[in-house]
Amino acid sequence: MSVSRQFLVFFTDGRANSFRGKFTRGTYGSCYGDTYDAVVPDPYDWAWGEHSQGEDVCGDEGEPEVTNVGWLHDPYTGEKEVENHIDPFTGQKVFGGNYLVDFLPTGDGKIFSETECKWDCGGNYTSYETTKWPMFDPLWNDEYDEYEDDYSIDGYSSPYCNINEGDLKVYTRSTAKKMTIYHAGKLKEQNIIIYCVGLGSVDEAFLKEIASKEEYYYHVTSSSDMIRIFNQIAMEIKKYVYLVK
Repeated sequence: MSVSRQFLVFFTDGRANSFRGKFTRGTYGSCYGDTYDAVVPDPYDWAWGEHSQGEDVCGDEGEPEVTNVGWLHDPYTGEKEVENHIDPFTGQKVFGGNYLVDFLPTGDGKIFSETECKWDCGGNYTSYETTKWPMFDPLWNDEYDEYEDDYSIDGYSSPYCNINEGDLKVYTRSTAKKMTIYHAGKLKEQNIIIYCVGLGSVDEAFLKEIASKEEYYYHVTSSSDMIRIFNQIAMEIKKYVYLVK
């Protein structure tokens, strides 16, 4: 009897350094927070700091109380202009437009009149723009009809106003690894066989965890090794296909 199987060959530099999500930004003058399907860039890459602007929340012309940092990147183009937003009434993704969306400061992503994120300006608590990172709270996955793994950020609680940037950099990379392992696990549950090829200096323990078996992880030190490794994987897949017939 013939059995249908799927195989995934995952080629990577072994650095999980960014992730995708539905981020909500409460912008000044809007009627509701705007939500975007977007990617947080690598915190140790130039893209993380391609925009940084202090915000004088108290209006006293002193040192900025918070800093707007960004931008979020589009998941399809990789560019800093996000070309989609989520319709607040239908929940559907709408394409069109070019949105520049800061990913800091963090917070509840609500509009000025509703946000809990306020700065104490000498007893006058003043709202400021924030971006909600949905993965700080339990994250529901519609595709799998379940909550994903725990991506909470240590030392902070809701509404996560103005989280320290250094803490966020560490969080982004560690969470990117957790998300990768979670989604690889869901593919394995569907009997998809994952081969993982790491190039250069990589976290081998991490990549072996992604692969379906440790022996399905391969390490190459140069691009010239890749043809040999891919041919080897092709032979392994071919043998497996014959076994299940």
